[in-house]
Amino acid sequence: MKLQCFKRVCYVTSLLLNGLAFLMTALLVIGLFLSLFSESGTFIYEPQGIFLIHLQNRSIDALVFETAGSIVAPFHHLMFIYIFWQGGNLFARLYEGDRPFSVWFTRPLKHISYLLIFSTILFPIFYSIAVSVIQVNGYFFTMYFNSELIIGLVLYAVSEVFHYGIELQRLSDETV
Repeated sequence: MKLQCFKRVCYVTSLLLNGLAFLMTALLVIGLFLSLFSESGTFIYEPQGIFLIHLQNRSIDALVFETAGSIVAPFHHLMFIYIFWQGGNLFARLYEGDRPFSVWFTRPLKHISYLLIFSTILFPIFYSIAVSVIQVNGYFFTMYFNSELIIGLVLYAVSEVFHYGIELQRLSDETV
């Protein structure tokens, strides 16, 4: 009975994550179309989280932040499309009966955790570079941490626990 409930949860989660990936893909395509062929279309990328460092030497116009956001946001969207799609595939395979204590499960989980951890570091730097290049005679640098870092670290720990479970299962199979 509990296995059927687990399979239903995996199925619904897989549908939700794949649906989010599809929706974000559609929004990205529409956003790119509007920002390239319309004067009113733009992406918004606002750094949110716990700011550690925020440096700038003069006031920066909102248009500079908007333009830099339009450069950075599509890459940020692409990363989350991949994460949602990959997560949906993992839950779909669990629904189909595959075991989580296998290499096929831990490897994509670890890749997702790496993406989340490194995006917390790289996207603020990428955004800062974009603002600094667009801003004439000025510089801008920001570094912040947000929930992506925490989720990435937790997923990394979970993937290592699953990897440890694989090793224990292998040792148990060799003993028997």
